[in-house]
Order: sequence, then C-alpha cells, then structure tokens
Amino acid sequence: MRIPAARIQDAALSRDPADIDQWLARRLEGGPVICDRFAGWYYALVPASAARWWTESGTVCLGAGSVVGVPAPGTAEVSGARIYWSVPMDSPAMLCHPAAVAGTITAATPAVTQ
Repeated sequence: MRIPAARIQDAALSRDPADIDQWLARRLEGGPVICDRFAGWYYALVPASAARWWTESGTVCLGAGSVVGVPAPGTAEVSGARIYWSVPMDSPAMLCHPAAVAGTITAATPAVTQ
C-alpha cells in the first residue's frame, strides 16, 4: 500500500524518521514498511489480494503485477539512502495486516483534513 508520508507523519505526530519508524513497527506489529524519503511515500507490504477491496482515499493498494523498488537488506534511515526499511522485513512470509494499515491511515485522516 502506497501511503503519502504526510499522512503517516500526521498520525505518528512526528516528522522525525526514527520516531515514525518505531511508531509504525508498533502500530503494524512488525509488518514490513519501506520509506521513499524523496518521493514522500511509505509502502506497507500487504498481501496482493488486499487490492480487491481497498478503498482508502489518497492511498493506493498496488496489487498483483505491480513493481516496487525494495531497499537492500539492512538499509535503515540512518544510512541516508533514498529508499530504506522503515520497518525491516523479518521473513518473506511476514506482511502487514491490511486492517492494521487501514487503521493507521484512518488515524491520520483528521489531521490531514483540518
């Protein structure tokens, strides 16, 4: 799921990448998240089937056939890389639960619309 960085920052009540990374790890229960700091996107990795029902405005659930650049293992915010693991992937089977991502985005909605 591609989520604007501003929505994540508003929900986390922080602009500090380290704080946001810790907040996302807790909120998404360790599900993997990629940050593209220059494009201003966070990518929560979810099962491709979530694209069939995803309706959160301002976000995109990329389904089967989509391509996302993945940072090298171990690339973190402190590395200064353009794309880094906000929440590292522990195993290929570990993904974010779509409902947890939806809740995270919903938490950000009031701050974005004010």
